[in-house]
Amino acid sequence: MTILDIHHHFFSKNTVVAFSKIFGPEFTENFKNFQPERYKKFTEIAEPEKRAIQLMDNMKENDIEKIIPMAFVFDEEGSFEIHKKYPNKFPGVIPFLSPEHHKNPDILEEWKKKGAITVKLYPGSWTKLSLSSEELLPYFKKMDEIGFHPIIHTGVMKGGDTSSMWPVSPMELKPWLTNKNLKSLNFIIAHFGAGYLREIFMMAYSHSKRIFVDTSGSNDWIDWSSWLSLTQVFEKSIKALTTSNILFGTDSNIEMLRSDVIIRQKGILQDLIARKIISQEEREKILYENAKELYNISK
Repeated sequence: MTILDIHHHFFSKNTVVAFSKIFGPEFTENFKNFQPERYKKFTEIAEPEKRAIQLMDNMKENDIEKIIPMAFVFDEEGSFEIHKKYPNKFPGVIPFLSPEHHKNPDILEEWKKKGAITVKLYPGSWTKLSLSSEELLPYFKKMDEIGFHPIIHTGVMKGGDTSSMWPVSPMELKPWLTNKNLKSLNFIIAHFGAGYLREIFMMAYSHSKRIFVDTSGSNDWIDWSSWLSLTQVFEKSIKALTTSNILFGTDSNIEMLRSDVIIRQKGILQDLIARKIISQEEREKILYENAKELYNISK
């Protein structure tokens, strides 16, 4: 059983510098106060290559064959470096795209030449733009042109100081889903929408082939929702989206791979097989084949 983690935040020593650049000098103090133990781990992370070696050992322990590292703003080079050195384990890179920092959409082409397969959008952290802002049109046009199907974080947010952030609804994708010039562009909503699963299903009713979800993270947003469990979320998503439009991810970060997420989701998929809701082949699609096909990842 081959497993590909499509949602893995790659942290290295470079990330410390990048975060300070993005969030300013107050970042260090806020992080120390908010999560002192994680801050200590954060400051002790190795440089990219050593971190990659540690991560590959961790992948073996968790039966993860491949990871697509997500690279934070101003921290792309470390991920491109490990992709170039270990392409079989890290067969691509997913940089965070922030139109407020990346003023020229042509940067997407530059990233693609270095190994990027798509980009991640985190609009809840943007201060001047929203997911539906017309200023994003050139970026989506470029994504469509070069085959980048974006991964987008909507819904609740956590990690660090989120007091200036606001949850984004996937419904804000309307200008791009209905744009006749972007018909080949697909959209992957992270963490089952992080609270907006119903809205994702409503969108998929009319745009079913273009709406995907990834399974990543603790998915503890369920505690504040009408969904009873992650198992139910999987079942409903399979019914509404089909197994072809679900991608596996862990949302791993500072602590390397999140073994709890891997064990939990593999167990849920095995339960769905036992109850004949999905087949073995459909499990393979969720864990590997869908991402491989969508992003043209070689075996």
